[in-house]
Amino acid sequence: LDVSLSKSVGVAFAMALRDVNRRDGTVVAAALGGGLAQDLTLLVHDTSGLDLPSIIESVDMWASSGVVGILGPAWSSLAGSVSLLAGSRDIPVLSHWATATALSDKAIYSFFGRVIPTGAVLSTGLVSLIAELGWQAYVLLHRNDAWGRDLADCVERSAGARGITSVTLAFDTDDRESMRTAVVAAKASGLRVVVFAGGNMADMTHFLDLGEEHGVLGHVGYTFIDMNMGYAAGPEGVISQIPANRRERVRAAIEGAIFVGQTTLWGARNDTFGAQYAGLTLADVNGAGGVGEVLNMTEDELREPMFEEGRFAYDAVFAYSLAWSRLLARDSGQCPKGTELLSELRGLQFEGASGLVNFEESGDRGAAGVTVVFNNIRREQRRAGLLQARELGIFCAGEGTQLWRDTMMPVWPGGGSVGWAAVPHDGFCSEGSYFDEETLTCFPVCSPTVIMVHFTAPDNTMMVAAALAALHEVHAQLVPPLVSETLFPIGNISISLVESNCRAADALAVVAQSMALRDVTAFLGPHCTDEVLAAAAIANDMVPFITGSASGSNLRSPEAPLPSVLRTVPSDRSHAAAIVLLSAKMGWGTLAVLHADSARGSTFVTGLREEAFRLGASVAFAPHTFLGSAIQGNDLSGSIGAALAAIRSAGNRVVLFMGTAQQLVAALEVGSELGMVGSGYVWLLERDIIRGGPEAMAVASPSVRGGLAGALLWGFEQSDEPAPALAKGLARVSAGDVNQMLSAAGAELRATDADIAEALCGTQCRATFDAVWALGLAWTRLLALDRSRCASRLELVDEMRGLSFMGASGRVNLTQEGDRSTVGWGISWGSVHLVGDPELGRRAEGGVLVERQVAIYNQTGGLTLDPASPPMWPSGGVSWAPPHGDGLCPRGEIYDEGAWGCVKCPAGTEMRSGACQPCARGTFSVAPGTDCIPCLDGVAGSQGMSQCTACPPLSSRYLGSPAISLDE
Repeated sequence: LDVSLSKSVGVAFAMALRDVNRRDGTVVAAALGGGLAQDLTLLVHDTSGLDLPSIIESVDMWASSGVVGILGPAWSSLAGSVSLLAGSRDIPVLSHWATATALSDKAIYSFFGRVIPTGAVLSTGLVSLIAELGWQAYVLLHRNDAWGRDLADCVERSAGARGITSVTLAFDTDDRESMRTAVVAAKASGLRVVVFAGGNMADMTHFLDLGEEHGVLGHVGYTFIDMNMGYAAGPEGVISQIPANRRERVRAAIEGAIFVGQTTLWGARNDTFGAQYAGLTLADVNGAGGVGEVLNMTEDELREPMFEEGRFAYDAVFAYSLAWSRLLARDSGQCPKGTELLSELRGLQFEGASGLVNFEESGDRGAAGVTVVFNNIRREQRRAGLLQARELGIFCAGEGTQLWRDTMMPVWPGGGSVGWAAVPHDGFCSEGSYFDEETLTCFPVCSPTVIMVHFTAPDNTMMVAAALAALHEVHAQLVPPLVSETLFPIGNISISLVESNCRAADALAVVAQSMALRDVTAFLGPHCTDEVLAAAAIANDMVPFITGSASGSNLRSPEAPLPSVLRTVPSDRSHAAAIVLLSAKMGWGTLAVLHADSARGSTFVTGLREEAFRLGASVAFAPHTFLGSAIQGNDLSGSIGAALAAIRSAGNRVVLFMGTAQQLVAALEVGSELGMVGSGYVWLLERDIIRGGPEAMAVASPSVRGGLAGALLWGFEQSDEPAPALAKGLARVSAGDVNQMLSAAGAELRATDADIAEALCGTQCRATFDAVWALGLAWTRLLALDRSRCASRLELVDEMRGLSFMGASGRVNLTQEGDRSTVGWGISWGSVHLVGDPELGRRAEGGVLVERQVAIYNQTGGLTLDPASPPMWPSGGVSWAPPHGDGLCPRGEIYDEGAWGCVKCPAGTEMRSGACQPCARGTFSVAPGTDCIPCLDGVAGSQGMSQCTACPPLSSRYLGSPAISLDE
């Protein structure tokens, strides 16, 4: 006897003991007319502690004292062990509560029988109800013992036969934290039909408390089904176990629940046993020998609702007595043996407290007459009063489930829904769909797949980190988690990396391969403009591209507007006015543009020229190209060296560089060798390629320190503060995350923790963050508009056009053409100062490079110089008067390094091959800056003459004389 389960079962034992010994056939008519031959004695062992060793000790003791049968135990986990031990002593076991179907195996548990139906009927009934209500899945929390595992297996087998999905979660009895783990997992499963199978009232109270705390009880959309304790105790019997201060809250939580139980008395009109039970007194119970001593009941306990298992306990006592008496009636000469008693029990049939009692060959109670009852728990008055159980329907083996749809209006959890049309959703959705918590509806899982087509150079490591950072922030701020990560893991937006390395052929190949192998939602990138042009052509506007780095002006043309291509980085053309106006202000007539041999470079130069014409500025731009593909293994230094030599030969002294950080390092190193950095030359550089600022770049590449000092940097500025999302996202990104992306793409490049820092994230890096954010923002808006289907790629492109948000690079406004608007933007000019030297007028090896803003350009105000912050020039001077011009001099003049300007060639010389050369014999130049001309009268017998020597008197030159000698 386990008094922790219910003392009412002990009362039923005591009542049966009394009636047997009185030969009272009021409940069991078979006891009349000599049906019972002898008095019965009950020896009681309280199994509340589930202490198997002490139970085994009792069985051994009982066997030696002549016990003929064992009643119980209640727990299936104990019943098997006790049956095996008792069978070895030739003692039958008859349980009133153990329902595990594993105990039906006669080959193992040959001495076991039971008067309670097995869990098979109850399990089948539960699944039948689930199917009848249209649910396709459930989650079952069960006690982690033989009974609980067996019940879960039975339910799962029955559900599997009907194609219903099962999720089973075990908990340890009387362990609150184990129960919490199971409840949290049930919540995480996303399923809304929660079935509970606890072993005792402590389990039930833990579940009710934690289920309400974690939102699986008492909430609209969840259905709670109990299949053990609730039916036996009744709803208010359950509530009575809850502390008084929490009872009303728990009542609200379980209103609308379904309590499932099995009975053998469904539809019975006369309940003699119930009437007899109700008439018992404390003296009847506590005075019933060993049973009473164990129970020691109070009046309140006696008046609590009786568990259904009490009827089975009563009938188990009578089954033993009837079988024993019948054996004695056939042969009173000797006491029956255990095997004889066992055989007699299995052939027994009588009407008892639980209805018709009979046994199958396995020792199980016959399934005929067993009814599974579904009780809906509701208030006596709507939303007030005590709870009551109203029968929702029944299940009978062979007949299936009958629900009282015409006469019963079910109440569902959460207090909001009533009726058969309002059956809550089970939370289970078909493959490729998810359950939405807000609308309680299944929607398709729309998880965009984004491929980042990337140039994996060290300069661009931060762009990968920025994309991952943006992905973190998109998922954290824009796209809420759809369903559980445990049962149905799904992503929101996924990004994977492929290499193209600024080669159009590579970009074309990887885009074509990606589209063939995967359902690509969008491409992030490619990195370079020429790649975008090639890739977009093969995609044929079927897949959108959004890039944070392809800024080439050649991206769009009237002939090829590329409607599926968007970019969050401004076009190169938007730099042009600032460059032209500063050049004109400094008096530079011609700038040498050093750039890679790409369409982007050539269109950049074209844009500068067109802008100079539009502004009416007398500024020319001379392009000098190097092999951009040299970074793939060709001689980059040699290619850049040749371009720089051409610039020097042309006499240019102002160099505008367009390229990558790696190419800039090579250019400054080669320029230093050629004497083209420092005093006499000015370099104009895009700020974005100076990773981390001038000092950081000089620390990483010491050879460029001298070349950066005195350089002018330009880059975009916004009046709005950028959003802080970049810093938050980067805090979640490690070098390991970046390297995982690079490794998956087959790239050899690897990042270190020092490579991942917000300070290293320039314009293109921030624009890449904003590109991912734009994708996430557009996708989220489309989902919000219509979650019943996944948006198309064309809809995604249309949604991104016209987007406006505060991004990592400032205010992002995408035009209808897909470009980033620069309205409201400015371009700032900064001068790289070398500070730390006691004499600021001289360069110092130990100085620190610092950029200081010197000018700002915007579309409305034009170019404004800061008079209080003049630039530092490569010579070390600090002023708004450039120490020299652009290096291109008028005819007859040459650039003088010492004078930092153009000077005329002296008389007797002329400008040839970039230098003042002496006039050849036979020629002269009479004034500085003039060309050498032939002597028409007289001769020039030596080089470098500023006038001709006259012919002697009475002489003349002969026709065709070279005028080089008086001898002629």
